[in-house]
Amino acid sequence: MDQSSRDLSLPSMSYDCAEVKPLVAAVPTDAQIRERSHQIWLERGGASGNPTLDWLQAEMELIAESRTGRPAAAHATRIRAAVMIEARPDTTARFATEDAPRRSAA
Repeated sequence: MDQSSRDLSLPSMSYDCAEVKPLVAAVPTDAQIRERSHQIWLERGGASGNPTLDWLQAEMELIAESRTGRPAAAHATRIRAAVMIEARPDTTARFATEDAPRRSAA
């Protein structure tokens, strides 16, 4: 077969791209995080828990929601927030109030 007689053109393709939102728009305010962490507490039935974990979960959910446009999976977000707390022992101290018990370094 002659080289010039072969069709070497590529097939036409179309790509659907998701809209990428800027990271600057993904920063929730303290009021938004406070409201979402309160909702998390209410969903737990008002039972005692870890307020730092609730705060981090709320922040992660709001960031994910603003980037993707859909709600984040609460269970997966809570696990990631817990891992963050375990990885950084000073996390609780940075979020705790003056009268809250502090986590001791092990």
